[in-house]
Amino acid sequence: MTDLLAIRPLLAQSIRIPTMQKNLADFETFQAAKLSSNEANEILKQIEETSFDYPDSWQSELRVRRLSLGDTDGLVVRGTRLLCGGTGNCQTWVFRQNSNGRWVSMFQRQAPIISAFGFAGHTSRGIRDLATLAHASAETSSYNVFAFDGNFYREAQCYELLGVGNDAAKWRSRRQPCANTN
Repeated sequence: MTDLLAIRPLLAQSIRIPTMQKNLADFETFQAAKLSSNEANEILKQIEETSFDYPDSWQSELRVRRLSLGDTDGLVVRGTRLLCGGTGNCQTWVFRQNSNGRWVSMFQRQAPIISAFGFAGHTSRGIRDLATLAHASAETSSYNVFAFDGNFYREAQCYELLGVGNDAAKWRSRRQPCANTN
């Protein structure tokens, strides 16, 4: 079963955060996503070019989920062990299927290293905006919204969330400049 992260209404009043997925399940594999060997190789080639590390087996390291990105089919591909850090952030890719039926990474450079992801109701150029959370410390996370520019996802809104790891704390958000690294 997939872990879901629900953001408290208090936080949602200041910024709109969709339901976030923390992990993909062990059974969510390339084979389970019904990807042909050519499609899997096409995706793995792009992952190898943008990954921060190289596992012994990409097939055992990565989890894959098919989903709708709005006007096109999509995939979320997420690291599980080697491509994850001690704070629970894992490298996560999103792919879209282009008009030629090929899978194309939604990130121009390295895919984000995040603890959770979700898709907003808003779309940009027919593609749903991607929302991500990344743990910076026990009580601080970054929340970023990526919008599709016609070619890639680009950071459109960036926030620092304070008090996230402490259930007794009153969560706060602070808008910050986006790094625009993708």
